[in-house]
Amino acid sequence: EPRSLVGGTKGPGFGPSQPTDRQFAFYDISSDCKNPTLLSDVDVPGHTGHAGNWAPDGMTYYGTGAGGTGFTAMDVSDPKNPKLIGHYADDIDSTHDISISQDGKRAYLTRWGNFVPFGLPGPNGLVILDTSNIQNRVAGAPPPRLVGSIYWDDGGVAQETLPLTYKGK
Repeated sequence: EPRSLVGGTKGPGFGPSQPTDRQFAFYDISSDCKNPTLLSDVDVPGHTGHAGNWAPDGMTYYGTGAGGTGFTAMDVSDPKNPKLIGHYADDIDSTHDISISQDGKRAYLTRWGNFVPFGLPGPNGLVILDTSNIQNRVAGAPPPRLVGSIYWDDGGVAQETLPLTYKGK
């Protein structure tokens, strides 16, 4: 069922004098999407906001980091009291954006690279992770498992992942 929620994680400013932002905010838009009602605004140490996306069931919000901080998963089953599921960096440190499969068990993340003016050397890429433990709320589970990845050298700053079906696949 649609939950009529908007979620967000604020991004950092650029430059040494700009603060990073560790906040996640969740709003109710069920009565008036022009004037959303703030349900919660929580500080998540270890997270540096950049972009985010919902799992299709609306119970988990994922926020990607900026500047090598990975991504964070938040349990939003109670949007007035969101809970940190986990913060994950390891091999996927330069995430830019994220999308989640329909069943919530795969995360598709872009790895940003090839934009030296912002200090983003290295290749662009796509990283696919198994997020079954997050979706199933398995307590004490290990970090998401790498399913696959692909990297390329051209272009600059891979932006987002979008599902694509081609000839039924």
